[in-house]
Amino acid sequence: MSHDLVSELAIEQRADLQIITEPNKYVVARSGWMVDTNGDVAIMDVSGRIAWRLTSRSGGMLAVESDSTLAIGAYVSPNCDIHEFTRRIDIIQGVVNNARKKDIVLGDFNSKAIAAGSAYTNRRGEILTDMVGVVSCYCVNDNTPTYEARGHSSVLDLTIIDDRWSREHWDWRVLPHDVASDHHATMITIKGSYYVTREKIPYSSFTTEQIEIIIDRTAERIINIENLTPVALTIVIRQEMGRVAHRRANRHSVYWWNMEIEN
Repeated sequence: MSHDLVSELAIEQRADLQIITEPNKYVVARSGWMVDTNGDVAIMDVSGRIAWRLTSRSGGMLAVESDSTLAIGAYVSPNCDIHEFTRRIDIIQGVVNNARKKDIVLGDFNSKAIAAGSAYTNRRGEILTDMVGVVSCYCVNDNTPTYEARGHSSVLDLTIIDDRWSREHWDWRVLPHDVASDHHATMITIKGSYYVTREKIPYSSFTTEQIEIIIDRTAERIINIENLTPVALTIVIRQEMGRVAHRRANRHSVYWWNMEIEN
C-alpha cells in the first residue's frame, strides 16, 4: 500500500524522478523500475520530460544521469557496521566525483548529524558529513522529522545537493500526505537551471606569502582586463601560479568562482 500511495503522490505532484528506499520488491520487479543490486533502492522516471539513464549501481546505491544532473538514491541499513557504512559512503563519493555534474543525493542513511537537523552527531553522521563537504555539497534538511513511529521522531531521510545551486533556486519540503509508512515523503524542486560555474584550477600547497604574491599580481593585471570573465581570470591565475594547466586525474576541482566575485 505504501509503495502504491507514494507512487500516486509522485504523479500528483508532477515529479520528474521518484526515488524509494526499501521498496516493494515485487512491484519494482515487474513495473519498469531501476533497482540497485540489493533491491534496497528503486528509481522511476515519472514524467518522461527528462532523459535519465542508469549509470551506476551497487548494494544500496543507484545513480542516474541527465545531460546536466546526477541523481543518486541511497540506503544503508542500521545493521551495517561502521566499516561497511564507510565503504558505501566512499562508493557514493566516487560516483559523484567521476560524474562532474550537478548532483542530488537522496536516501536513508540511518545516521545522525546536526548538519542534517538531528539533535546530535554520531559516528555515521561524522563520516557522512565529511563526504558531503568533500564533494562540495550540503544537506538541505531542516529539523523537520522525516520518520515518526511509536511517539518517536527523527531526521533519517536526507536530501543532499550540489552547492552550485543557491538557496534561491531550490525548494525542499516534507509532504504532509499520508503514505501509510513510518517515513514521510519528501520533495526537492529545482526552480531553475542556473548554477555557479566551478572552474578547474591546478593547485598545490602554497605558503601564505606565496598566496599573497599571487593575489597581488593577479589584482594588478585584472585592472586592465575590460571583460573579466571566469575564463579570463582563470588564465591569469594559472600564469601567476607558474604552473601548466594540467591536473592529475585524482585531484578535485577547486570551487572558487561565485556571484560575489562576478559582481
